[in-house]
Amino acid sequence: MVASAFTAVVLVTGLPVHALLQQRADEASTTATVNRLVRQNRFLASQAAALSNPSTVRSLAHSEFDYIQPGQKAYDVVPPAGGSGSVAGIGHVQLGQPVVAPGSAASALAIGALGGPSPGAGSGTGGSSGAPAPGGSSGSARSFLARLVHTLEFWS
Repeated sequence: MVASAFTAVVLVTGLPVHALLQQRADEASTTATVNRLVRQNRFLASQAAALSNPSTVRSLAHSEFDYIQPGQKAYDVVPPAGGSGSVAGIGHVQLGQPVVAPGSAASALAIGALGGPSPGAGSGTGGSSGAPAPGGSSGSARSFLARLVHTLEFWS
């Protein structure tokens, strides 16, 4: 009886039970971290693959940095001095909205909505083909990290 009690006391005090439990908790935490990093790595690899496509890079350059292709013309429309109530919105572009190409259908709608001259009523020297600017707006919300990666890829 004394021998079995002595053996029980030695086993309970001699084995590092607390250390074993702590190691298991650490292992679970490390495994969760590794799994999260693997998922993040897959996501970043897919972004890098998408950025290897030149049309994706051009689209991002156009939508994020207002880059225009050689031969295209960029226009800044500013409100007139004094700004009457009917044209107060002219020249104000919401952030994240696509640029409207002069002579495009979107431009004609904007001019018509503001009560300006009808499309084609000008001198015809706009220098536009009538098609919207290439690239357009992606329309999808991107995270800060995704925009940062796109920015770094564009400038490298």
